[in-house]
Formats: sequence, structure tokens, C-alpha cells
Amino acid sequence: MPMGWDIQTTKDFLTLRKEDYVNSSLLFMYLFLVITSLMIGKSVSTALFISKYGALYLPYAIIGQTILLTVLIAFYLRLSRRLQPSLLISFTLLLLASNAVLLWGMLHFKIAGVIPILYMWGGIFGVIAPMQVWTMGNFIFNTREARRYFGFISSGGILGFVFGGFVSKQLAPQVGAENLLPILTLLCCLAAWLVQLVWRRNRERIAELQTDAADLNVPVSLQQSALQVLESRYLLLITTLVTIASLATKIVDVQFNAITQNFIHDKNEMAAFLGAVNMYMGAGAFFLQLLLGGRMLDKLGISVTILVLPLSLLTSSFAALIFTALWTAVFLRLSDQVFKHSIDKSTTELLYLPIPADIKFQVKSFIDTVVLRVGDGVAALLLLLFTNVIPLINWKRPGSISLVNLPIILLLLFVAFRIRTEYLNALRLGFRNRGLDPKNVSQYISEPATWQELNTYLESPESDEILYALDIMMQGDQREELLLPHLRRLLKHPTVAIRLKALQMLLNLKRDSVVNEAEELLNDPDVQVRAEAARYIYSHGQTDLLTRIQSLPDYPDYIIQGGILLQLFQQNRPDNLPVAQLIFDGMVDDRGESGKAARIEAARVLGLIPLPVKWHCHLIDLLQDDAIEVVSQALESAGKSRHHDFIPFLLEALEDPRTKVAAREALVHYGHRIFGTLKDHLSDDEVDAEIRSHIPHVLSRVGGQDAVQILLDCLEQKDVHLRYKILKALNRLRSNDANLVFDEHKILNQLFAELKQFYRHSQLLLAFNPVAIPLTEAGGRQQDLLTVSLLERQDRAMERIFRLLGLLYPHNDIHQAYYGLRSYRSQVRANTVEFLDNLLNPTIRKFILPIIDSKVTLGQRVRKGRAFWKWKAMTKEEALAELITPSDRWLCACAIYAAGALHLNGLSESIQSMRESFDPLLRETAVRVIKGRKMTAEARL
Repeated sequence: MPMGWDIQTTKDFLTLRKEDYVNSSLLFMYLFLVITSLMIGKSVSTALFISKYGALYLPYAIIGQTILLTVLIAFYLRLSRRLQPSLLISFTLLLLASNAVLLWGMLHFKIAGVIPILYMWGGIFGVIAPMQVWTMGNFIFNTREARRYFGFISSGGILGFVFGGFVSKQLAPQVGAENLLPILTLLCCLAAWLVQLVWRRNRERIAELQTDAADLNVPVSLQQSALQVLESRYLLLITTLVTIASLATKIVDVQFNAITQNFIHDKNEMAAFLGAVNMYMGAGAFFLQLLLGGRMLDKLGISVTILVLPLSLLTSSFAALIFTALWTAVFLRLSDQVFKHSIDKSTTELLYLPIPADIKFQVKSFIDTVVLRVGDGVAALLLLLFTNVIPLINWKRPGSISLVNLPIILLLLFVAFRIRTEYLNALRLGFRNRGLDPKNVSQYISEPATWQELNTYLESPESDEILYALDIMMQGDQREELLLPHLRRLLKHPTVAIRLKALQMLLNLKRDSVVNEAEELLNDPDVQVRAEAARYIYSHGQTDLLTRIQSLPDYPDYIIQGGILLQLFQQNRPDNLPVAQLIFDGMVDDRGESGKAARIEAARVLGLIPLPVKWHCHLIDLLQDDAIEVVSQALESAGKSRHHDFIPFLLEALEDPRTKVAAREALVHYGHRIFGTLKDHLSDDEVDAEIRSHIPHVLSRVGGQDAVQILLDCLEQKDVHLRYKILKALNRLRSNDANLVFDEHKILNQLFAELKQFYRHSQLLLAFNPVAIPLTEAGGRQQDLLTVSLLERQDRAMERIFRLLGLLYPHNDIHQAYYGLRSYRSQVRANTVEFLDNLLNPTIRKFILPIIDSKVTLGQRVRKGRAFWKWKAMTKEEALAELITPSDRWLCACAIYAAGALHLNGLSESIQSMRESFDPLLRETAVRVIKGRKMTAEARL
């Protein structure tokens, strides 16, 4: 290690966090012991087998190993549902340790057939023991933590390669290869003890990360594990990747041994050589992991690191095809093992993290054991096929094995490319709400099955589904015998649109069997329903409509007048206008409280007719009525008319909290015709802020590319509240119409402006209160007003940042990510950070991750911001001086108060200047602070 590196520097370099250093170190040591044991066992078993039988018989041993492992894993998976993971792992390690002692005794007494058994045992050990280390890691760390710590933990395995290789190299020639097995036994026992220690330390954490198993379809057998994999596209792709990688690496392993046997023949020399290769390979892998592993995975993500192993195998296999020498064997081994047990291992383990914890243990065991060994078995079958059936391989020229492996490696590279996208999708599914559109109805209305489905929609509790079914039925051949009972029932539905639609369909059916129900609807609270009921009675009744209406008890005059007025306008006869004028005047003559209902009815009717220009004055009068209810109805009717005479009144109504909603809805009715006026008002700083704040909502409701352009043109607003409203409107547009185009340049400019402000607030917060606690973590702990205000500003800025990201990336993904970061569950937050780390491009990612990762401290975040924008460090007084400006009146007032409480005389001039402020809040705060200072000074005297 270079001089000057202390332990803390090393931990920082390996991306470790202080709070998880113990867990990471224990798993580091656990993996070190397991891999050391594995290297000793593999050196012994391979050397003994090659020396006695030769590489030609390796495929047969591999097939036997695969069959045996499949049986054992089926039993292992059943045990995993009955035993606590820590007990199962410890039991497995102790069983393997006892097996090593037994095999050593059998070798000592030269029992026939023990060497193939030893070779198969070594393969089983190499699958189960390392897999259990990563299973333990997946139980302890969440997604985000795993990215940081798996690289460091992998280094323990790499050092195990070095130490295991060193032991084999040094001791095999002296004591004999088979006499190394007792060392393996001791190391396995130590590893079992570490497992129990790690589990006891992390019981609460493991319980938090696990999902309730009762709510999950957890596989309990080999068959169920296989079905679980087949039912998931993501798990199936992982399985494919592992299988192909197993094929390629196993063929490389056989090719390495085949080349080696041509140069080394003694079993002890063979074991020493294998140990030496493992030692140098481990040393190289360790330095690779130290310099690149954790950092490469943390900075570049799996999209890059997952390609490392396939590319290295491709290079070495080409070399072995061209050159057959001992150095090519070493090159093959290094290209496989160096990357497989460092960068690729950490990457592959990361692929399992989106899988729920209780499913993960069984599924991961299945993939990492059965699937891995099946891949080895298929590799052995391929070698036999191309040796005995298709003589492509010449074992005297082991380089020819590359002809079989190169196509497999290319396929591995292809699958690695594919799984990068699926990993992102799997993370997305972890926190994204999904649903199916219920309105998926066949267009062939006459089909009985379609009618049956539509009938189920008519009985739905959802109004939208009922209206959809009615629309479909109106367009097709209406089966009256089935439809009539539904329509009769829907006449009493609480939704106005459904009652109205049912009446219209009954009118089209020419059926007079619901006249009584229609008469009841003459007293409906909605004028459109009343008018439609009147039309139905007029079309189907046997008596005069007016007679029918007058015969109804307690029927208000204004309802009769409104219904008649609407009928007169709908007949579209010029000679009806004088009569309509008389009726209307009678409805609006009473300007008092007693006439309010009649005036509301009159305003409602004016919105249901093509309003003649000469009648505009009547609606304008109602827009200026003293009763808010009348004004609200007049606003709605003005919007339906879409005439420019009413626009000034609609905009003015946006200022009044009582009428702003109705005014917005009315402006929406105008559609694109009003965009020019809305843009002028939105971009004009002289227009009242309340009016401007409602315009983005109107634009988003109307929609279209022009609305997007107007909002983007007005995005750079000093008013934070207005800027938020514009972003909210843009998000609505993006969500409603995926075909809209958003100017990426403008969005990025605003995004970096918001990020700069967020980081600046972080620096101000650090300077003023270095121990500030985020609002989500504060609980009941009290903090000063300025600290809380700065934290609130950051929360609001965070929402604006994510709304901007929602314009650059899939809207639903960003929306769910924002709420995922606010989850109380640490696993959800970690998965969300991991998801964004993979989703965002590197330029944006380096700014976003420090502000969303809860493991990044306030000081670390500020250092990032200072590096990004070349800011200097600031003192508390400098921070307050920057805040005492009128740009943010509330922060300014809080800073004035804080400066007074801290008796910072250097800020006296800034506080004095606020005494002359036009803002009463700033002026009164400054006066109070100055007065308090004087009283304190007098008290001291």
C-alpha cells in the first residue's frame, strides 16, 4: 500500500460507509475464507484428476457432477423453507468440512474411485459455498448499499484466490496435494462461525428488508423454483445469462486444463502450478477491484460492467485458437477468473436485488446452483459432441476448443446487452403502480359475447365505464329487450351525464314506457336533464307539456320558466325570441336573495343555447351579480359561449378565490382561440400574480403543442410559485399526450438553474447550521426557524427538479421515483436511488445523486456543489448576509431575526437597510431586531 494511506483513506477509496464497515468487513472475511478453501480444494481435485485420467475425461466428470448437484439442490431448496438461512448456511459449511476430512482419509487409504468423487465434490463446493456468501449479503444490504459494498466484499474473495493459491503453491510439493484437505476443513469451520456472528448482528435489519412471506408466492421446491423463473421475464433472462456464461467459462476451464496437461505431468507439480496461477490471478484481480471494481460499478453501473467478462473471454479464446502454449493457458485462466470473481461477480449479484427478499433466497439458490451446473453439464455434452460425433475438437491441439466456444461467447455478449434494459425495468416495477385499461371492448356490437360484456359495464360502480358502454351501444344495433331495463335503472343514477344519456337513448328507442319516470325528472336539479325530460314527455305524452308540468305538486316557477326558455331556443324560431325575452326578464327581475335561484337558472340556460349577440349584455349583467353562486353559473355559461366579450370578466374572476375555479373552467372552453391572450397575461409581470398563477392550469387543460410552447417560453420566472405552476402544467401535458414535443434545451437550462439553487441553499444551510436534520428525519426535534425554512425551500426545489426530470424521462417513472424517495421504507428509497442511477444520463446523474442519496451528508453535498460551481466556503455571517436580500422575503425575514439573535454586528448595515423596505414583513422584522439590540445594549449599561 502506498505510503501515507491510513485505514480511513482506504475505506473511503473503497466506497465504504462508516456505519456499515463492520458488516462489510465480516462478509469480506467470510468470502475470503470460502474462496481460500475453494482454491485449495480445486487445486487438489483438478491436479489429481488430470494426472490420473487426463483432460479428455473431464466432460464425463462434469456431467456426473451436474447430476449429483441437481439432486442435492432439490433437497437444499426444501431445507431453505424449513431452516433459518443462517442455520442452513452454517450447516452446509460444516457438512462440506466433514466431507473434506472423509475424502482425505479415503485418499490416504487409496480407496478406488475416490478421485472422481473428490473432483465432483470440489465442483459442488465451488457452487454452493460462494453463492451462500452473496445470499447473506443480499439479506443484509439494500439495493443502494449493495452497489457500494459488494465491490469491497468481492475483494475478500480475490484475496482468497491469492492466499489459497499461495498455500497450494508452497505446500503441495512439500506435503503432497491430497494433504492440503485438512486446511480446508479448518477454514470452513471458521466461516460457519462468521455466518452466525453476522446474522446475530443484523436480525432487525434483515426483518426490515424482508417482505412478508405470506403475501408472496414463494417457491418451496426445485419444481416451484423453476416455475417461478419461467413466469418472470426478468428471472428468465438472468437464467439465460447465467447458463450461457456457465457454458463459456466451463469450456474455458477445460481448455485451460487440456493445454496445461501437455506441459505438466506430476500431480504435485500440477497442484503447485494451479496454485501459482490462482495466486497471481487473485493478485491481479485484487488490484483491478481496488482500482476499478467498486468505483466502476458505482459510477458506470451494470450497463458497462456486465460487458467486461464476455469481452475478455472473446479476446482470450481468439488468442488460444491461434497460439497453443502455456502462456495462452494462463491468459485463458486470467481472462475468465480475474473478471468473473471481481467486477462480473459484483455485477451479477446486483441483478438479484430487485427480486423480493423471501423469493430471492430460493430463486437465487436455484439459478446459482442448478442452472449453473446445468450450464456446466451442457458444456460437457457439447465437448463430447464435437469430439465424438462432429470431430471439430482435436485434444492434441486444445486451441481447437475455441471453435466451439466463440459462438457461445458472442451469444453471451448479446444477452448481456439485453439484460441491461430488463434490469432497469425490474427496478421500475418495484415501485411503479401498474393497471389495465378497463375500457377494452370489442367493436362488434352485434356479437352476443360483446353485448354480455357491455352489460357488465352498465352495472359497474364506475361512472366512466357506464358512459363508455352507453356510447358504444348508441353507435351499434341497440337490442331493446336487453337495454331497456338498464336505461330505466340509470334514470335514477346520481351522475348527471348518465341520467341525460339514458334519456337521450330512450328518446331514440321511441319507447313510451318510461313517461312516468321522465315526469319525475322534470324536478331534476340539472336543467339539461329537465329539458331532456320535457322533450321526452312532449314526444311521447298524450297531453300538453305545460299541462303536465303545472300538474306536478311543489314545482318551482323558475324551473318551469327555465325549461320553457330552453325549449323556445331549441326550436330555433325567430318569433320565439320576444316570448323568450319576456320569460328571461321575469327570471332575473328579482335581484334579492329570494330571486337568486331564478337568476342561477337563467344563467344556466344561457349556457345551453347558441347565444345571440344581443343577449350578451344579459350574461354580462349576471357576471356582475352580487351573489357568488349566480356569478359562478354565469362564468360557466360564458365559457360555453366562447365569445371574446366575456374574456376580461373571466380573467378578472381568477383573482377571487370564490370564483377562480369556475373562471378557469370557463377559459378552458375557449380552447386554442384564447392562447394569445393567455400568453400575453402570463408573460406580463404587471399582471396580478394571482391571475397569472391560474393561466398554466388553463393551458394544460386545453393541451396541444402550442400550450407546451407558451409554457416553456414563460418558464424562466423569478416568481417561484408561478414557476411551480408552469412546471405542474407541463407535467400534466406530458402525462396526457405522449406525442407532444418538449424543448430539451430549455428544460435542461431550467433544471440546472434549480439544481444550482438547491446546492446553494445546502451551502447556506451548512454555514448556518451544520447539524441541520432533514424534515423527514427530524421527528419531534425542534430546529430554528431559518433552518426549517431553508429545508422547506429544498423540499420544494426537489419537487421542481423532479417535475423537470419528468419532462426529460418517462413521466410515470419519475413520478413514482419522487414518491419512492419519500417512502418511510429504506428499501424502497434505496431501490429508487438505484433506479434513477441507471435511468439518468451521466451528465444529469452526477448532480442528482448527491441530493437524493440519504447516505450523502450535508457536508459532502456542499463539497459537490462547490466543485460544480467553483464556490468558496462561507461563514455563518456570510450566509446570513446573502440571505438578507428581498429576493425571498420569508428567508430574508428569518435571516434578519437570526442575525439579531446571534448579535452579528457585521450585519447591522444590512438590517438597517431593511427598515426602509416597502415590504411590511421585512420592515417590521428589521425594526423589531434593531429595537431588541438597543434594549440589550441599555440593559448591559
